[in-house]
Amino acid sequence: MFRRYQPSIGGVKVIRTLSHEQIDEKLKSYMLDCGELYPAIRSPECEYKVLQRLTGGVLTSFLEPMDVQSPLVKCFSQELLTCLVLQPAMNLASPAYVR
Repeated sequence: MFRRYQPSIGGVKVIRTLSHEQIDEKLKSYMLDCGELYPAIRSPECEYKVLQRLTGGVLTSFLEPMDVQSPLVKCFSQELLTCLVLQPAMNLASPAYVR
């Protein structure tokens, strides 16, 4: 995607003068304007909502059918898995930790 959008965010000459963070921001802005940015990348709130939906789908596979029918069990399970497992895992996958 970077190579495809490189001309749109200034070309090779401009990109060589920018830091990695500046390039990421320019790329993110351009993709947001084009409507091609994945929803989870838009903001922390959007990331949370995407993780919550994914967790809801995963829970239907792991919980007993009777537990999936209970809104209270499903809600608590979904929040615990999202907030205590998936969000910290996603934070560890950020470029600051991967480098």
